[in-house]
Amino acid sequence: MAHKPHWWLITTFIISQSIILTSTAQTDSSHKSVFFTSSANEVMKLSKNNNNSVTTTSKKAESITEAAGIISVVTQKEIEAFGALSLVDVLDRLSSIYVLSTYAYPNNMVSIRGDNTAQYNNRVLILLDGRPMRESLFLGENRAIYSMIPLKTIDRIELLKGPGSTLYGTSAFTGAINIITKKGKEARKFDQSISYGAFQRFQTNFSGGISAKDATLSWGLNYVDDKGWDFTATDENGTTRTIQMLQKGLGGQMKIDYGNFTLQGYYGISEQAAIGNSPQFGSSINRPYDDYRSYSSRLFLDAGYDFRLSSKISNQTNITYNHYDFRFFYIEANDVSRQAGSNDVLVENTTFLNLGKKTEVILGGVANYRQGYGTQPVLNADGSGYDIFNNPVPNPNPFVFVPNSQEVFWGVYAQASYRPFSYLKIVAGGQLNKAPGTPIDIVPRLALISNFSKNFGAKLMFGQAFRSPSISERFRKSRSAYGDPTLAPETVTTIEAQIYREIPGKLLGTLTYFNSTGNRLIRRSRPSDSLLVIDGVSVAKYINEGSINTQGIELEGKRQLPYHLSLNVNASFFWEGDNTTATVTGMPNLMAKAGISYRLPRYGSLGIYHSFFGKGTDINAQQTVNPTPEAFHFLSAHLRLNLASLFKFNGLYSVFLEVYARNLLNAQVHYPEYIRRNINSIPGRAGRAFYGTLRLSF
Repeated sequence: MAHKPHWWLITTFIISQSIILTSTAQTDSSHKSVFFTSSANEVMKLSKNNNNSVTTTSKKAESITEAAGIISVVTQKEIEAFGALSLVDVLDRLSSIYVLSTYAYPNNMVSIRGDNTAQYNNRVLILLDGRPMRESLFLGENRAIYSMIPLKTIDRIELLKGPGSTLYGTSAFTGAINIITKKGKEARKFDQSISYGAFQRFQTNFSGGISAKDATLSWGLNYVDDKGWDFTATDENGTTRTIQMLQKGLGGQMKIDYGNFTLQGYYGISEQAAIGNSPQFGSSINRPYDDYRSYSSRLFLDAGYDFRLSSKISNQTNITYNHYDFRFFYIEANDVSRQAGSNDVLVENTTFLNLGKKTEVILGGVANYRQGYGTQPVLNADGSGYDIFNNPVPNPNPFVFVPNSQEVFWGVYAQASYRPFSYLKIVAGGQLNKAPGTPIDIVPRLALISNFSKNFGAKLMFGQAFRSPSISERFRKSRSAYGDPTLAPETVTTIEAQIYREIPGKLLGTLTYFNSTGNRLIRRSRPSDSLLVIDGVSVAKYINEGSINTQGIELEGKRQLPYHLSLNVNASFFWEGDNTTATVTGMPNLMAKAGISYRLPRYGSLGIYHSFFGKGTDINAQQTVNPTPEAFHFLSAHLRLNLASLFKFNGLYSVFLEVYARNLLNAQVHYPEYIRRNINSIPGRAGRAFYGTLRLSF
């Protein structure tokens, strides 16, 4: 039943893909000016080697079709066309992505190609203008980014599917999400909006910039106060409750460009309701109605300097700082139940060599200092209990579940591209990385990229990536699990093959096959394994064990159509090979997504996006107490009207009225509880919702 083919969906996609891959532009001159303002055209311009080219695979501008990676792109024009509350909505529409929540961390898991990693999104690396936004305590607590980053500061998002560790190091395992911000004139446009809608959600955004001579300052601010949708579930103790999935938060972004120097920063905070640190309501079985909150904050700062030594040699130096802070607490208590944080400093130098028309080389080195800690005020330092509800003061000597830990990682990398013929490009490279307590490791990559003709081409790629263990996995000491300082990095080996058709400025269609095998997977042992005994009690510990193989097919297309229409479609199907680890992901094997937008220049736009997510694999839960996760359709629509043009306002500004409809089919979505698997599922998404926005732009 879980693998029943949805033939009508597949047939629909094949028909739409056939239209994309076989049709040619049959438009008259009256339509041409419209195409250059359409969202699809923004993507098609990425197929040309200009200022809008992708940069993720080689840290420099290049066309999508010549990049040594499988890349999907979403532009600001597409975000405007289809609407979004946050980055979560934008990512959920991309090829091979499924965004979900766990019982403790709402909207924190971005699954790429059917992979998931318990609570933390530690096999996906987030980049801001190519710089890593990485916290080292868990390596994947990203809610304050996914939910709070201002969308109006974004120029485009580049999704690299597959290994990316050659240039970016740890965590670029199943993919990397590169958020590219606006530059120049676009960054200086002022935009302010106020939104209100379902579940008493209030949201306001403000972005803009100023310039003087060689300097530009740009910024963006996003504030959210959402009272939350009704989340009704039965927990592991058999308690059934309805809580409001509220969220409050703030995201601020700033960027200064002065000549060859760039300074940028992001600060985000998010406070959300959730079940708890385990799938159990309340602070204990005797207090099931205590209200749980999860707080997370992220600070990112990066200073970079580009220096051109000659016409053939350039250098880029960056110093990047990441700070992370999180707290679990109950609103009835006088102290938090858990708190932790980390600090990361990364120093990186990259040299770009242009050795003629045929050869380019990238050489780089990186050193990464990381520090982290964690305490549990619900316990005293000796492990005995501390009553945070009845004691009027915070615990002065809490239990330390992650001792203050400091360590340094380093790596060196190289990548070269060579074009022996006009129709063939060869890319080869690798990164040598060293984690404390483990031997030196090397991850290679190799790509062959061929242009059969002006409009057809193919890519064949081999690559590896790694994920170093987090501070928690190395040094944790708690009743639930112990870390291991000798843990080796996880590794993944991926083979990818892609064929594409391209009509520059009009069409881009791709068909991709991938085969990925992860090894030395980091997981918790079972206490029954008796690998570690503390005070006569067997406890779990983090270990390297087993492998997992995933294969899949991905189709993706973007097409400009006549009459001001743009079409985006993608579909993906995954299956698992022979695995030595009984890994249960619960992720959908089949996803199909399509969006169509209509843009009337000067007056507005209408975008409709439909996503189908198939039923995930059975997690074999101990109890079936909540609805079984099923396949579902998720439909959204976004109407954007330019009131200044419609009513002929005179001025330098535009006034937009926007209506965003989310989950129009009112799908009842449940996510598998794939972490502990004592219960089968938790509620996943809000029902049908409408939001109105008034926007002023100039």
